[in-house]
Amino acid sequence: MTNVRMRNNPAFAERKSFMKKFWAVLLAGLILGCVFAACSKSTPGDNVEAPVPIPDSIEEAVLNGEKARDFIKTQYTYKELGIKKKDNIDFAYNESAYEYQGEKFILIKAMTFERNADVTTPEGEATYTTAVVGEYLVSYDASKVLMKDMKTGEFNEMENRYEDYISKGETVASTEAETTE
Repeated sequence: MTNVRMRNNPAFAERKSFMKKFWAVLLAGLILGCVFAACSKSTPGDNVEAPVPIPDSIEEAVLNGEKARDFIKTQYTYKELGIKKKDNIDFAYNESAYEYQGEKFILIKAMTFERNADVTTPEGEATYTTAVVGEYLVSYDASKVLMKDMKTGEFNEMENRYEDYISKGETVASTEAETTE
């Protein structure tokens, strides 16, 4: 009996009409929103840069072998590399990967060379004694540069100058052009 009274009530009819209009407008808005979303050109992932894969081998590294050595040699001063200015300093790199804290690096060593006055090879050629005065790690993707503290053996991160190195054409020679301090 209450249902019959509600249907005949003008307030109920007005409310029912309002609800129909409300749902119609809401659904029309949702459909319109879906149409515009489907027609847009960008996707949510368009603005996200794809991660750069880290090379698996030293041959695939961004700075491999000689380039990694030249990068360390030319982008940092002897002082920044923790080397006291001496004659006969040269830089060498290791052909195999160096793993440190789960990442692969190229190992670069700064060494001094001193000629042995009393010792020669059987052919009569001079021999040299070497001493490592600095060790540096360059990550395969060139995102990290580390310097070994020769007293503690711990590696510390250095300022990465890879972008500078590339922008200058890999030719700057800061350690070679340094004056004696």
